[in-house]
Amino acid sequence: MPVPLEIPGDNLYAPLNPATPEDPATSDVRFLELLPGDFDEAMHCSLRTCSLKNHPKYEALSYVWGDARVTKPVYVNGHLVQVTSNLTTALRYLRHHQRPRTLWVDAICINQADILEKGQQVPLMGLIYSQCSQTVAWLGLPTPEMMPVISLMSPYLSVRYWREKALKLYRDVMAYTSSNNTMRRNIYYRKLGLATILVSKFPYWTRIWTYQEFWLPKKTVFVCGTLVFEPLLRSKRWDAQTIIRNAYFTPEIPQNVDASLLAEWNQLEMVMEGHMLAGLQYGFMLELYGDGKNPSPEKAFTLTLLHTTGRQCTNVRDRIYGLYAFTPRLRKIYPVEYNKPACVLMYQTTAASIQLSGMIMYTGFALHSSEPIGVSIPSWSLDFNKPFDFPTKVPMLIVPDAPEPGHYSSKPRAPTVTRVTLTLPAHVMGTITSPLRLSHDHTALAGELLRILRKIDEYHMRIRSALASFIDMEQITRNEVLLQNMLQYHSQPPSQHGEIGHGWKISPEFFEKSVLQSLAGKTVALFDAVGLSDGEQGAASIAGIVSGRAVEGDVLILPTCDGPVIGLRREVQPWVDVSPAEDTYFTMVGVVWVEGMSGTRAADMDENGKRLVDATRKTGYEDFVIR
Repeated sequence: MPVPLEIPGDNLYAPLNPATPEDPATSDVRFLELLPGDFDEAMHCSLRTCSLKNHPKYEALSYVWGDARVTKPVYVNGHLVQVTSNLTTALRYLRHHQRPRTLWVDAICINQADILEKGQQVPLMGLIYSQCSQTVAWLGLPTPEMMPVISLMSPYLSVRYWREKALKLYRDVMAYTSSNNTMRRNIYYRKLGLATILVSKFPYWTRIWTYQEFWLPKKTVFVCGTLVFEPLLRSKRWDAQTIIRNAYFTPEIPQNVDASLLAEWNQLEMVMEGHMLAGLQYGFMLELYGDGKNPSPEKAFTLTLLHTTGRQCTNVRDRIYGLYAFTPRLRKIYPVEYNKPACVLMYQTTAASIQLSGMIMYTGFALHSSEPIGVSIPSWSLDFNKPFDFPTKVPMLIVPDAPEPGHYSSKPRAPTVTRVTLTLPAHVMGTITSPLRLSHDHTALAGELLRILRKIDEYHMRIRSALASFIDMEQITRNEVLLQNMLQYHSQPPSQHGEIGHGWKISPEFFEKSVLQSLAGKTVALFDAVGLSDGEQGAASIAGIVSGRAVEGDVLILPTCDGPVIGLRREVQPWVDVSPAEDTYFTMVGVVWVEGMSGTRAADMDENGKRLVDATRKTGYEDFVIR
């Protein structure tokens, strides 16, 4: 039975009793009692404390903070507290008229000005959301453009509709093959797709904290203004793929369909046209229509980081702390510390993810490029706030469990981390020759590409071919006149652009984002492939693009664990903590895209790429010490 909650004294944020090391649930937690009132009345609440060990009854609020500069007042225990406008709006819609409502709300229940308290309370959030009676996910207020969709789709967003009507309709239409029933099935999926797109448009799905807040509770309800509904078909993962397909593609309309069904379909088509490109993402679909299983707490942490790449946070440290609920071991190794330099946290997380999963996530995130004065981090550290920016997929090459004859006889050990050293077993793929560093500045880069395009010697033709494959935009790169016009346009200062480019099928803005931004700061080069003989493929004919600043002589390696091709640079000066005998080590330059090796899997590579990987794996491997 829930125990009474204790009201704190005059101090709004009285100190909380911390948890014991053995049991986090022994910690005190504050809860917000939202007092009853009419919609337009001032917001009055009270704070109470209780230990999670006593199993208090409460709901947990999941929401997006919004702009911290736009605030509104809430009275808490008589104190005037400024909270974000989005939170105030959510509390107004959640407030009951005649009875109080007990909630856990992070912005108020945690003293945001006390870094020490935040470090104690943030690790408890997984427990808080796991133990709540339900999570209330506040999506926000519908925008004016959503109102016509909501009026049409609100019946289909209710749990009762899907349980009592839609599922029966689904069974009925799947049991027959007549034209009318085929049309009913199309309408069924189109309505479900529209409802999903409607939900996916809210900023709720863009924030890192809402990931655990959605996954951990046993029950979640969505609130959008006055509309309240539960996630649909959360346990039907196979339905997610069907919904995506039917939401984006119009099926063939069968003949001899009843006029009423055709009219209903046409109405849906009109609504769908304005919301087709609403930002529906497969990652969101797996969350809303996932398999119902929380990610496993340890090795899945790496995959959870990858899955949440596009999510944002105000404090860069929350990119990691916002997922701590899924990995108890990492919480113990590196406790929450908001005064820790962010780059140190990124390095520690990189090291821990390699040790826990054996995976190297260099196709998911960029290498850390900056560090504060007085702090030194290794070259292999990742920045989990910067997604990997290659436009072409770089495959994570999976190591076969049963090597074919001619390959190494036993599977080598996984990569290991010792302090600042990453020891990575790998095969040498080749050595970089003739590197060409591309400018970060888009105007200068356009001029460089224009010069490459105009030169006809063998080297520049190979570079040009690699760039065309890398960008993978046939409509531009295969149309040399259009490409030259675009590069000529962007090689001029913006003040001289004038009206040039207007009316082109490819807008200058799209070209700048898709081509120039993708190539800025990278290095394109040829390399000698050590696993191939000249008779198989010319030693200098293989081109690659490196995400970092590559130079002549840099080494390309293929890790023996699952991972991409990586560029390394040999260093001969010892670090301060290395003995003079250990005077050779490597620094990481970046991930390398190799021509012919595009795609998310090894099976996606062309024959040249497969032959290169196969030849490389037949050579011996060595341990590369990277710092």
